Amino acid sequence: MEGEEWYHKVFQKTLASDTYVQKIKPVVDKALGGTLRLFSQHFRNRYSYRIPERTSISVSASLPQGSTLQQMNDLMIEVEYYLKGYEQIDQFVTRVSNARNGRIMVNFKPDFELGAFPFILLSQLMDLSNNLTGADWRVYGLGQTFSNSLSERIGSSKIVLYGYNYEELMGHAITVRDRVLAHERVEKSSIISQDTWMRDPVYEFGISLDPQKLQARKLNAMQVYNKLEGYSINYGGGGSVFIDGAYEQISLRSVQSDDFDIWMMGNTLVEVDQAVVRLDDLGERKKQELNKTICKENQQYRLIVEYDFIGNYKLGQITRDRIIREMSDQLPIGYTIKQSEYRYWQREANKQFFLILMVIAIIYMICAILLESLKQPLAVVLIIPVSYVGVFLTFYLFDFTFDQGGFAAFLLLSGIVVNAALYILNDYNNYNKRLKGKILPVRIFLKAYNGKIIPIFLTVLSTVFGLVPFIAGGEDEAFWFSLAAGTMGGLIFSVAAIFVFLPAFLSLKPKKIKI
Repeated sequence: MEGEEWYHKVFQKTLASDTYVQKIKPVVDKALGGTLRLFSQHFRNRYSYRIPERTSISVSASLPQGSTLQQMNDLMIEVEYYLKGYEQIDQFVTRVSNARNGRIMVNFKPDFELGAFPFILLSQLMDLSNNLTGADWRVYGLGQTFSNSLSERIGSSKIVLYGYNYEELMGHAITVRDRVLAHERVEKSSIISQDTWMRDPVYEFGISLDPQKLQARKLNAMQVYNKLEGYSINYGGGGSVFIDGAYEQISLRSVQSDDFDIWMMGNTLVEVDQAVVRLDDLGERKKQELNKTICKENQQYRLIVEYDFIGNYKLGQITRDRIIREMSDQLPIGYTIKQSEYRYWQREANKQFFLILMVIAIIYMICAILLESLKQPLAVVLIIPVSYVGVFLTFYLFDFTFDQGGFAAFLLLSGIVVNAALYILNDYNNYNKRLKGKILPVRIFLKAYNGKIIPIFLTVLSTVFGLVPFIAGGEDEAFWFSLAAGTMGGLIFSVAAIFVFLPAFLSLKPKKIKI
């Protein structure tokens, strides 16, 4: 394509080519990725932010546009009457947020929380949801989530625009959307206001009049629109009348609004200035999505162009950055464009990984002070990522869910592994000072290793067995299960790390004596 950057073309012909993606990339990823690649793939699919809480079931309902608060309340009452028949339920709390959304949270008595009844009730609530038609239901809390919602998923790629004039901002957003749709790997794109992952689309019918057809009949658009106004659902104030000693307000509504539909709007004969015409003869009727909300952020209007890019993620990122860069040069002062931020849990995950790196840096500084060396602490710190291999393999091989407990396992493992390495290095330095080069460094290390390996092994073993009760609750136990599983896997692998990699990272060559 003309105007593409040279690296975009190179990327398409090399790393994004079908030959590389289908034949070469799988082999290269396995050869160079190691356990970190396996864990990163597992992390993207199985990471979740979980909060330890009681066993509960949530029943959510969503009504279509135009519903009333009374309708939502009546729907929730039906579910409440159904739940009242079970004595195993401790309590349920109903919350009707607005005319379209309601939710019931069900909690169980302690004697039934861990039994089969919650799963039985979950199945029965799914059947009840199918019978209560007219609403989108979502039942979740245990096992697989049930949902009959027709809401659409928001595209994975987003471009955000900000500005102080809403109409002008919408024009720039339409330009961005057209550029996105011009790419052959994008099929659908839309403009939204709220940064969410699900949407309930609202549509409207718009009339696009052809100027040439209007001119041929000596009409203008204002004449046609004024004539159509009488057919619309229009509630207008008609003043007030004096009835039974009091004034009553009068509301006027067009009679045609009850039986005037979309087909009639295009095919009904309309008399405009002694000319009888049909709307379909003057233009085109289009069904288009309605941007139903207007959002502001820092006193600026916000619009989001969302779309799904079919293909390699890196190629999609390059395409998105190119559009943002080109539009940034065209936007006037007061308007900005950027890519959407990551989801909350992704930002939190990145923050947690940064904290792990900071902890490793602090451990290095403390060890440098303790050992009075800059080289030996480096060997100690290098053992930490090697022991992480045990955590990677544990979550990947057993397909465990990774949550906050997994991050805590990394931190706990760092301290325990460093503690074991310091036992050996402390004795090694003491022996080295005492013997003053009379024995080879390798033999001195073996002497220190033999003196401390049994206490280290017993410490690891006792810690592993001490964490066994935390995994007894199963994978559904938030935080503690991931903490125990990750720490146990890392500790078991740390024994091999201390045995093999610690002497490899240390400089155990004898010092040359100058004559």
